[in-house]
Amino acid sequence: MDSIRLRPFGIVKEIIEELGAEISYYYDDLIFVDNNTFLLCFDDAKQNNLKLYLNTDCEKGMAKKIRTAISGAAASREFKITDLGFFELIPKEGSEEIDIVFKDNV
Repeated sequence: MDSIRLRPFGIVKEIIEELGAEISYYYDDLIFVDNNTFLLCFDDAKQNNLKLYLNTDCEKGMAKKIRTAISGAAASREFKITDLGFFELIPKEGSEEIDIVFKDNV
């Protein structure tokens, strides 16, 4: 029988709420935060690691504040944030679907 790996959603929710932010949408391993300002991705290879992607529309000053605040909130819960860059949501033409395009840190 295959084992089911549970993700620490409750702890991640606490981290997000400590920032004064809200979860906008949660799907599989992705958590979209504050109307897609940033997203977190569970790292199934490292249970206490979260991958951070900022929206390409996020201003540099705000991006820096998010990185600092979320790293501190995560560290206090023995989690690590890995900043992997940016993401962009691109609507598919003629559909209600959206593609997520990940971009490396620049």
